Amino acid sequence: MAHAATARFKVQLTDVRGEGILNNKGEPADTYLKFNFDDYKTFKTETMNQNANPRFVKTFPGAEGVNFHYETKFFKNLATKHLKIEAWDNNYISDEYLGEAEVDLLLLATGPETYSLLFRKTSDGSPAGRLYLTIRMVQVVKATATLSQVSVMTQSFQQASLHFAYSQEPSKEVKTKEAAPPNPTWRDLPLLEFEASLKDLATNWIVLEVWSNGSRVAIARLKTLDIALQNMASVMLGFDVACGQILHPEFEGTRIKGNLMISDIPAFAQLVGSQGGTELGEVSGGRALLPTVPLPTFFTAQGLTAKDLHPVYGGGNTAHPD
Repeated sequence: MAHAATARFKVQLTDVRGEGILNNKGEPADTYLKFNFDDYKTFKTETMNQNANPRFVKTFPGAEGVNFHYETKFFKNLATKHLKIEAWDNNYISDEYLGEAEVDLLLLATGPETYSLLFRKTSDGSPAGRLYLTIRMVQVVKATATLSQVSVMTQSFQQASLHFAYSQEPSKEVKTKEAAPPNPTWRDLPLLEFEASLKDLATNWIVLEVWSNGSRVAIARLKTLDIALQNMASVMLGFDVACGQILHPEFEGTRIKGNLMISDIPAFAQLVGSQGGTELGEVSGGRALLPTVPLPTFFTAQGLTAKDLHPVYGGGNTAHPD
């Protein structure tokens, strides 16, 4: 899929809790965590005193959690980049290191959202408790929709203009000048830019509205994912779509036809309905959003591709994304 030279991700961490975290005396630790996301984002949590099963609700409040953007020019090397999480015991004189867990960013960008990670001591590899968390690492792009040779095929003999927008960003609507009948036509149209992830493209549309005499008279919708997947070669594709909503009887039966290209399509999408476990990059269950997305190393090492985890091709075990 086409993508920009720099990959940009929205990252969200929520529902972070520990289990069985003890100090070197075998007692519940005064636990806090240090997070290092590829040296791009570092932070630490509040301390949970004498608590072997801490929940870090102050650092990760409710559904909001911790949010940030991550950008890298080396997105092809995500498997060599890591999120490192260390557990520490807060002491009066010197804090005590308890253990750490690590996940590569390719797994985060292409694998599950939920994880159960084992803390291990670096000295001897012995277990030091467990960490549960939810991580959403979603690639987003500034996509561009280019339309050309668009015609409103209608029985009306009124002048008309075309307004269009990405359904998730209706306030960024762009519009044409009025064109004369019959079948008002525009050779070149303004560019439509919008931010989207692959999941966004799967669940949203480009909305085309026909306006005449200052009023909206007909509406059609183009499924963005259908166009985007066919635009992997970055060529114009023809469309011919009926207006599903007619707001003026004179425009009954109106269709809109033309050419459309969507460029800068996201490459990465997390699996739907899967679970990540241990410190070894294991993944349990899930399905690929599309048959073309990259997969975690856990699957590719077994010779699997996204087609094997996509229901259209007989793979996967979950329903269509919400």
